[in-house]
Amino acid sequence: LLLLLDNFEQLVDGTSSALVDELLAAAPELKLIITTRERLNARAEQLLLLDGLAAAGTATQLGPAGQLFWTRLQQNRPEIELDEATTGQIITLCEQLGGHPLALELAAAWGQALPLADIIAEVSRDQRFLASPGAGRADRHQSITAVFATSWQRLEPEAQRVYRQLSVFRGGFTLAAARAVTNSSALLLAELVNRALLRLDSDDRYRRHPLLLQYAADRLTESGTEQLMAEGRHLNYFVDLVTAQ
Repeated sequence: LLLLLDNFEQLVDGTSSALVDELLAAAPELKLIITTRERLNARAEQLLLLDGLAAAGTATQLGPAGQLFWTRLQQNRPEIELDEATTGQIITLCEQLGGHPLALELAAAWGQALPLADIIAEVSRDQRFLASPGAGRADRHQSITAVFATSWQRLEPEAQRVYRQLSVFRGGFTLAAARAVTNSSALLLAELVNRALLRLDSDDRYRRHPLLLQYAADRLTESGTEQLMAEGRHLNYFVDLVTAQ
């Protein structure tokens, strides 16, 4: 028997991992596929981390992310032709969106009203542009900001502070760098990893999806003086690194 539990993060609490373990113990033939933004830490858990769709393509062929965007775009603008210039624009957009399937579909939904170049410009300017211009989607899928707000609201204030300040790192960063700039702890970074807001790569550097980075950067901008302080500590950290060499 295979049981699929979708969006399980809505139920994640101190008892959810025990519940999963109890289900599997009571029904040895049962197999569970659980989609969640937060790790359960159940004994039988085997993680499969999902990335965005691959954005890379060639001058004449789209990658998986581009193919999804093109399919949705054609639904709104069937007359558009996939020439070399359009292919390049689509690949650029897919890279901006980190191959995020929902973001690609939301961007393509604007194809009837805006040229592709303007869609790319609007995505770069304001993440709130990635919202459905019409009905037909569940509330939590109406916009990218709504998706991320759900995870954001589940964080404690201290975790929110650290996560938005980490947005001063436009690329990856180490634990030492995070501590110096945000006064974070290893436990807090581990929590952000368990909530799929950070990922520890094979080179031992923390990274996050580009759309999550922009969401956190927007929250930092809203914080006022906190942004200036974080940027100052970020600058001082790298000045000290260079000076020590």
